[in-house]
Amino acid sequence: MMTNEQIIQPDSIRSIIISSNEIIDVFKISKDDGWKLCDFIVSNEDRLLDFLPRTREQNLTPNLSELFVSSKVKEFDAKQEFLFTLKRKCHKDIIGLIYIKKLDWVKMQGEFAYAIDYNFEGKGIVSKVIQEMSNFGFL
Repeated sequence: MMTNEQIIQPDSIRSIIISSNEIIDVFKISKDDGWKLCDFIVSNEDRLLDFLPRTREQNLTPNLSELFVSSKVKEFDAKQEFLFTLKRKCHKDIIGLIYIKKLDWVKMQGEFAYAIDYNFEGKGIVSKVIQEMSNFGFL
């Protein structure tokens, strides 16, 4: 069996083995994610209304998503907030989002927020990703 380090995609932050046939790649939000993010948001619009209403609101059209992504890339680079996309190995579609936000660099803590596509809910993906990423923001 391959380890996470052996299967990591060139642009991904981390590859996480969910099961013997499911590997999830975690990517830093990228300027190329606008359209894919919009697709994810629109497909999961009802679910995001309660949990990530501002993210939903800012990504209802491709143009809004492009602006959102541009802003989030800048925040990531400035270490103000980290947004990651989750994608299945060898697929380009976004199946989830993981935020590390409300960062307190003095206390070395932050808050996770997340969303997963309804087709992938209940598979333990978010739990495993958060477990793997829990120290990312303070490395």
